[in-house]
Amino acid sequence: MQHLTVSAIPHRNPFILQLRIYFYCLKNELDLYKLIIMKKTFASSAVLFSILVLSQSCTKQSQGELRIASPQTSVQTIQAKISSGHTYTLNLGASGNISITRQASHFQLSEMAIDKNDGSLNYKYIPAANYTGADEVSLTRTTSVTSGSNNGCSNGSQNNSSTSTIITIKINVTD
Repeated sequence: MQHLTVSAIPHRNPFILQLRIYFYCLKNELDLYKLIIMKKTFASSAVLFSILVLSQSCTKQSQGELRIASPQTSVQTIQAKISSGHTYTLNLGASGNISITRQASHFQLSEMAIDKNDGSLNYKYIPAANYTGADEVSLTRTTSVTSGSNNGCSNGSQNNSSTSTIITIKINVTD
């Protein structure tokens, strides 16, 4: 960057001298901004290239691939008969995630609960007061299994599979 001296610019008119100095400074400032932008562009390109190289090195076929098996779904129907005012309990074990996917229509209590003694999941149903007739609830149990090794990469050779079981409980509430 050159230093500007007033004697280096021929001047006859002070206004023109000021304009020449202004434009000279403006040109130098623009050159500085161009240099900064070029450095940032180069640095950004280098970072993006590095990310691309690293991501490709972890997805090579030789190091494995992520394989997701299509989920397996099975359907189970349970027939239950209880007396009005009594509680129906279904022990579902301790494995997987279980949720109510379609709630019963005529209930005082219809919920998933954890057994305090053994930690298993239980579905509990108490019919609405003075209700007799048919009721139905649907539960879904999902179990996921991941196996494999990562070979130093976060997405190494893995097998992910899940199974879903739709459990429909058909409840007959009698007197």
